[in-house]
Amino acid sequence: MIGNDNNRQGEVMLNIKQRICIIMLILAIPLSDYTASAASFNDVTPSYWANSYIDWAVDSGLAQGYKDGSFRPDDKVTEIEFLAMMLRAYGSVTRKDELASDWSRSYYNHAERLGWPVTFNNQRGQFNRGQAALLIAAAANGKSYNRDEAIQWLLDSGISQGRSSATIAGYEAGGGVKRAEALTFVYMMKEKVAALSDKRIQKSSSASLNGISIGENIGELLYRMGQPTRIDASEYDYEWYVYNSDYAAYSMYGVRNGTIAALFSNDEGGWRDTGGANVDIKLAAISASLPASVKAAAKKADHYYDYRSGGIRHTLFLDSHEDNRVAALLLQSDNFTARQISSFGEKERTAMEQGMFDMVNAERAQRSIDLLQWDKLAGSSSRAHSIDMMKNNYFSHTNKSGKSPFDRMKSVGIAYTKAAENLAAGSPNSIFAHYMLLNSESHRENLLNNQYTRLGVGVAFGGSYGTYFTQNFYTP
Repeated sequence: MIGNDNNRQGEVMLNIKQRICIIMLILAIPLSDYTASAASFNDVTPSYWANSYIDWAVDSGLAQGYKDGSFRPDDKVTEIEFLAMMLRAYGSVTRKDELASDWSRSYYNHAERLGWPVTFNNQRGQFNRGQAALLIAAAANGKSYNRDEAIQWLLDSGISQGRSSATIAGYEAGGGVKRAEALTFVYMMKEKVAALSDKRIQKSSSASLNGISIGENIGELLYRMGQPTRIDASEYDYEWYVYNSDYAAYSMYGVRNGTIAALFSNDEGGWRDTGGANVDIKLAAISASLPASVKAAAKKADHYYDYRSGGIRHTLFLDSHEDNRVAALLLQSDNFTARQISSFGEKERTAMEQGMFDMVNAERAQRSIDLLQWDKLAGSSSRAHSIDMMKNNYFSHTNKSGKSPFDRMKSVGIAYTKAAENLAAGSPNSIFAHYMLLNSESHRENLLNNQYTRLGVGVAFGGSYGTYFTQNFYTP
């Protein structure tokens, strides 16, 4: 059997690692312990429509029963369970090929190499008959289909007779794939298709960051990038999955309802198919290549250039000190919603503080400047000053009591040989604040100064500017 992660309706989706652990435990159970034939299962009647297919799957080692004597033929299968069943049936990938660290990866690697239409979404009940048709048709023929074309091919080839009728509508593409149906699909494939195609299907190109595109399932992100360093709240209707283990390849992925909604990175090497826009390219060259209608609606500021194309909002962050070189890209689904600052709390504050710290180190990494260490005392001093500016309605390095940044740092116990402070206000988030500072000569000097070794960041929400950012740099 290919797993028995029997989720209850409404149960919170297990993360992929938990799900894989459960499935691996089941796969390790010897087949002979539980199965002999369909007739031996207490929930499969002698007249059940899929008896012969269940017998075949059991005899072939593709399925097995449960300890309670059931087979659960109406349980829904996931994408990886169906993919593994199909590939095992043809011997393309077997259990011997499975990796101990992640049994699913060998199957997904095979599908990826051949360009098959996998979604990496393994939430129980999400894999439907339309997706099964797309996967079967692609695997059998080595070519790309839309959903209706794939269904029609299944009907014409005799692999399926539909659920209610042998028509595209009667196939019921939106229905989940039951366990008995999955076995039947694979059995009929074996009857009609001698071998799976080894032709590689060329996928249509779309803007991507490290192989991840907007609109794809979170499963693909986790498959390609692994678990994020952290998950941050954002000022939009998505969360940031942050990958900062290597600041030279720093990247973030906005996730909304299990789908990729945004991409950000200052690493040129991670971006593909972005319509000519990329890190290190000059804005003049990018702007010249844009259609007149797109250019006419674009927004230009000192530190960014913003335009919409193909349902994607492109924000190019600029370095005006290097002839408007693109320093980073932010791509967002055009239907995102900004949240009200009044709703922000401690989660958003911490996320923006950590995010701004990451931005500084990612910038320094791209320029081969030593990375900074997070400093709690500097963070405390910075946060206190941001809050003070917000509450007392001012924007200055010197507070209303006449204390300078250096007075404030000393007051929290910081002993420094060299120190500096950057301030920003009014930016919607830490990304925009960072590039505003980078484009200011004096602030830029602090950001890129290789004599500083520590940094703390503090953020406050409210007041006349809405957002306040303070950075305290120093060297002990």
